Amino acid sequence: ITESLLFLSPAVRPDLEGIEKARLNGTRVTSEMEEFFRLCPCKKIAVTGSDGKTTTTTLIAKLLEAQGYKAWLGGNIGVNLFATLDDISKDDFAVVELSSFQLMKLSQSPDVAVITNIAPNHLDWHRDMLEYVDAKKRIFGFQNKNSLLVLNLDDEYCRSFVPDAKGSVRTISGENADSDFYFNDSGIFDKNGNMLVSDDDIRIVGKHNRYNYTEAYCAVSQYVSCETLKKVAREFGGVEHRIEFVREFDGVKYYNSSIDSSPSRTTACIESFKEKIIVIVGGYDGWHRIGLRYHQNFYEKNGTFTYDVTIYLYVDGVQVSQQIMNWGDLFYSVERVDGDLVYTQNEDITDLYGVFYRYANAYLAEGD
Repeated sequence: ITESLLFLSPAVRPDLEGIEKARLNGTRVTSEMEEFFRLCPCKKIAVTGSDGKTTTTTLIAKLLEAQGYKAWLGGNIGVNLFATLDDISKDDFAVVELSSFQLMKLSQSPDVAVITNIAPNHLDWHRDMLEYVDAKKRIFGFQNKNSLLVLNLDDEYCRSFVPDAKGSVRTISGENADSDFYFNDSGIFDKNGNMLVSDDDIRIVGKHNRYNYTEAYCAVSQYVSCETLKKVAREFGGVEHRIEFVREFDGVKYYNSSIDSSPSRTTACIESFKEKIIVIVGGYDGWHRIGLRYHQNFYEKNGTFTYDVTIYLYVDGVQVSQQIMNWGDLFYSVERVDGDLVYTQNEDITDLYGVFYRYANAYLAEGD
């Protein structure tokens, strides 16, 4: 590498041998987010975490926009913020989702940093859990006394970050009413016990989304009124592919939560429903092992599952454990996909959803 300037994409590790040699040879190594943070003229609010960061980031932007501000949503989602720099004014807000990959290359922090939670994730890319946690901490590592850090007190890692904060800290909780903002089955409250929004007014389902709302409002409460929070809560239908309502057919409601990329996210989705549930999950061999372990751990902890039947759809010809068979779940090991045709170990399925639909109807007909 002999170029004078090198932009690293998020998935490229900054410590690769070739990158290190380029630095020694005088190449300036940077990233899109690093340059955006350096040049952005407006206040920056950034969100990271293992779960919930996309919804929380989106909610912050929605709240600011509903209040009348111009919010630029980007980073790990939304538009290319670096390409929009000429259009951003000093009175706007940049609302940025940051992944651990992006944070590894960032040497600046936002004015307001939010960490939703920390759980094992992307450990096939990070060297270990410590590196992953350290990457997340970089979101507030370069803040100053005028900065704000929003933390989830119900998360063990987040609690441990409080002493390391460079500026002010605000906390949220679904368990501790002593935090700056908290929620329960009735709604979301401030630290004085004033209800900010009733739970009945929040359109999207799930306890995890109450965390998302509380974190989002905590980050922008100095800019956004309670009435605006209520308006967004009633109108916001959620982010695409995250417990996204698809349709209701023959009394069955179908939801798409296909972007859930970890067992904890899938569990949060499943626990959002009180009705009888049929879950269709899939992935690669490594995710199968993680998901199965999570599945087993939940059963051992609770003595039951919060869902009723899981239909497994995995690639790479995964060997199904006897435990899955004992649970009575369906399993399809996918060999390859060619257009609309899905090839499995046992049969060619051209109408996979039809198979699931027929099975689901037969199952639901059994009653409780």
